[in-house]
Amino acid sequence: MDREQARLRIEYLHAELLRHNRLYYQLNQPEISDQQYDQLDQELQELELAWPEFVTEQSPSATVGSDRNENFPSMPIQLLCSAFRTAMICRKLPLLTNACVGSWGRIR
Repeated sequence: MDREQARLRIEYLHAELLRHNRLYYQLNQPEISDQQYDQLDQELQELELAWPEFVTEQSPSATVGSDRNENFPSMPIQLLCSAFRTAMICRKLPLLTNACVGSWGRIR
């Protein structure tokens, strides 16, 4: 790939990734799978490493997050932490049960 081809491909990937970010985060209408998005993103990162003169501050690889759709529910962090603790307890429940139940099925 020559310099001009790299520049054009990077510009294309910038535009495509920004478009897919908007479709996913703002419109809640994704057109491609997460795997396909990741492949485009990986290609962009590899090209930007090979051609750093084409990296911009607006590059999807240089930004984190996106403007989210206000229709997505927000949740207090305390609720998320509580849900996480519950999930961790439930995941360990079989281990606790095995430790408490003897070979005859009685609680020790």
